[in-house]
Amino acid sequence: MKRVYIIAEAGVNHNGDINIAKRLVDTAKEAGADIVKFQTFLADNLASKYAQKAEYQLHTTNKKEFGENTVLVTYHPVTLENQSSAEQFYNLLKVLESRTELHIIFTKTNSDTDGRIINRMIDAFVAKNNDRSIVYTSLGQTRYLSVLKYVSMVIGNSSSGIIEVPSFHIPTVDIGDRQRGRIASDSVVHCKTDAEGINHAFSKAMQKYFRESIKNIKNPYEGKSTSAEIVDIIKQYLQNGIDLKKKFYDLDIG
Repeated sequence: MKRVYIIAEAGVNHNGDINIAKRLVDTAKEAGADIVKFQTFLADNLASKYAQKAEYQLHTTNKKEFGENTVLVTYHPVTLENQSSAEQFYNLLKVLESRTELHIIFTKTNSDTDGRIINRMIDAFVAKNNDRSIVYTSLGQTRYLSVLKYVSMVIGNSSSGIIEVPSFHIPTVDIGDRQRGRIASDSVVHCKTDAEGINHAFSKAMQKYFRESIKNIKNPYEGKSTSAEIVDIIKQYLQNGIDLKKKFYDLDIG
């Protein structure tokens, strides 16, 4: 039978002190251990003021820490508008730059060409304004919804501003035409992509009377049985069968 080796887990209990580490070795030997396992680290490699909060922290953080003027910005590239994504996003950043009372949480966009441009613009803005802004590559669904409980407003062109945010009774400033045609609650302020339009929409969304008026609004996308209804509709299609054959039409091209 092979001999069993006993490993003593000392971890980081040496507190960076070599003398404490030696005493831990002696104690482990006296306890019958064959090996002592230590860990060491540099705090700067593990912790940063830019590090994302854990889910439980976002659930328990009070609004005071975030600040009454904290906004969440989520902006995605656009492809079917006259201005480029960079031009539109620059207008938004110009407004945010002028609103020095704001604390800003950015979430990054996707990684296509225009998305990379926007992400670089976000990084540059945060580097310049790191005392009042922070960026996350992605919050994920749970943390994103947790953050919504503590911010004062959502700004951008994401569908979340139309679909989820109204359930939290805070304003959404919806920029441009990306969400055009969607049903929207009264908490959504639509605006064009120019700086003046964004600034005007922002001012409206920050007004006390507007914020009071949306405290009891109903989110048109929210319902207790929405998921069940969707499943029932899908079941009906599956039960009735779906015609997957391509259909062709004769065109008169004479």
